[in-house]
Amino acid sequence: MNSLDSFTELLNGCLHSIYDTEMKGQLRKGEANALNVYSVGFVSGPAAGFLGYATFPSDYADAPQIDGVVINYASVPGGSGIPNNEGKTLTHEAG
Repeated sequence: MNSLDSFTELLNGCLHSIYDTEMKGQLRKGEANALNVYSVGFVSGPAAGFLGYATFPSDYADAPQIDGVVINYASVPGGSGIPNNEGKTLTHEAG
């Protein structure tokens, strides 16, 4: 797997896949008290159309490497994901 393939798969929204784990492994910062947020496109594949997903705090002890929130970049304020572009996806997923 090369980085271009990984990037393409992430933009296509590979929910909890090897690409998700790889992305979080390379970008994740901090410990359990850090909120890591990743934005992807969710444009095709099994997660096409998703607004976002997150791991549960209770999952951290067993799998800290996948901790974090993944949101659709179109859902941020001013994004192209009308009517879901008010920033509420991150608020919802972070709980």
